[in-house]
Amino acid sequence: MSDVWELAAIATKFALYLGVLIAADTIIAALLFRPKRYRGLCLSFAILGLLAAGLSFSLRGANLAGDPSGMTDPEMLGHLWITPVGTVLIYLVAGLAAANKLRFIPALQANDPIAARHLTKSIFIE
Repeated sequence: MSDVWELAAIATKFALYLGVLIAADTIIAALLFRPKRYRGLCLSFAILGLLAAGLSFSLRGANLAGDPSGMTDPEMLGHLWITPVGTVLIYLVAGLAAANKLRFIPALQANDPIAARHLTKSIFIE
């Protein structure tokens, strides 16, 4: 593949690492220091990680096909899904969904009824 696709793969990998690390570290910082506003930061970086994981998966499909049509080709992505790349995507999505739930723990420890209501709604949606 061309240099553009290699740069896109590097950029999505960087965004993935940034999203996962900051989402997880925000939760750890919230448990240790109890800041007032952290949930939005954690959610936004978890969403960044999810989008980067999906785009990285699609870019691997394009790399496997040899052209950009592999990014959306269901057959190519289906073949990619049963490889370790698909397993990694499942683990990333599950981990970031758990980070979305864990961001409510510090507020629940402080008996915040709004956080309890948001957590219930979030579990219901997923």
